[in-house]
Amino acid sequence: MTPCGPLREVTQTILYDPDLNARGVYGNCVQAAMASALGLDLDAVPHFGAFAWWDAAIRLWLRGRCLDWCWVPIGRGLPDGRCVIIGASPRRATERHAVVGDGGRIAWDPHPSRDGLAEIQGAYVFRSWPDDSDSGGRCICCGDQLARLEEIAAREKAG
Repeated sequence: MTPCGPLREVTQTILYDPDLNARGVYGNCVQAAMASALGLDLDAVPHFGAFAWWDAAIRLWLRGRCLDWCWVPIGRGLPDGRCVIIGASPRRATERHAVVGDGGRIAWDPHPSRDGLAEIQGAYVFRSWPDDSDSGGRCICCGDQLARLEEIAAREKAG
């Protein structure tokens, strides 16, 4: 089981707005869902929507907390453990929304409407890190083999 604090019902503070989206200001449902899932205050979790490589930024942040997450498509069913479920927003089907899952169901929707999802696409499941299912020594940002990079650095240092 992954170490998550008690579920905390955190509400997102930035809602989807097409005009803001066009200027690069995105809703913070992922931030609020992660804070809720991990039992944290909203301000303790970065607004990852501001990052171009948001998935890598999230994984780096999670690894600083000895956690990681992995994608599970809905075809495998909803996970039993704490997770962030992603799917179509009931307010705008072309936009994705994030909610908290626990016990194989939606446990909290951070949007003030609490409408959940129109359709579930999958879930990001939290897990302890490091563990045996790690990425084989690959950098989570670029996929390069870390051992290979260390080898090159050692060679350069040796001269």
